Amino acid sequence: MPPTLPPTLAETALALGFGGLGLEAVLALREAAQWRHFPGTDPGRFAALLAVPDLDAFLATDAARAPRVSMADGGREGSAGLPDEEFCLPDGRVDPLRLMARFDAGATLVVSQSQDIHPPLARFCRGLERVFLHGVQANAYLTPPGAQGFRLHYDTHDVLVLQLLGQKAWRVWPEQPVPAATRRTPWLREIAVPGGAGGADAPPRRCALSAARRAA
Repeated sequence: MPPTLPPTLAETALALGFGGLGLEAVLALREAAQWRHFPGTDPGRFAALLAVPDLDAFLATDAARAPRVSMADGGREGSAGLPDEEFCLPDGRVDPLRLMARFDAGATLVVSQSQDIHPPLARFCRGLERVFLHGVQANAYLTPPGAQGFRLHYDTHDVLVLQLLGQKAWRVWPEQPVPAATRRTPWLREIAVPGGAGGADAPPRRCALSAARRAA
């Protein structure tokens, strides 16, 4: 009997991100018009990808600086994005004390292009790139309990949301009423999607959505 070969990088990433969904079904999601929710049956499913201690360790390094690190608060007046000077030093490096103060006040921490600084995410993204034959990046979001980082919006690129910890309440408007809709477009039908640790979601492009972390 020939030896069993270990799974490839692409097979590992596909199985982790999409559970038991086959390759053709995963590829079809890119053109799908409906939200696809993968319930979290194992809260620790994504634990090896990233954890809060990993973010803490990164924030203590000289690489933790704007614009890679940003913050957002959906409860702010005007733009949800916090000005860099509210949580960074004049040279752009993160000021941990001010950052944690903003986090405790309800702001979401965003670490963009996290695959460039964390090897497990790099391997996951490289595996998905081999599946989709397209560049993949990972952004990490850490939201305080009971808070919301971003208001109603939609993305024009493909998105796969992995819920590493906590619980989120998604509000989704899956039917786009007009081309090039905006936040002010009157969307037709709202559905609620639960989000728990170990779960994943694949929203279609231009699907209006918002999410808030449930209170602890």
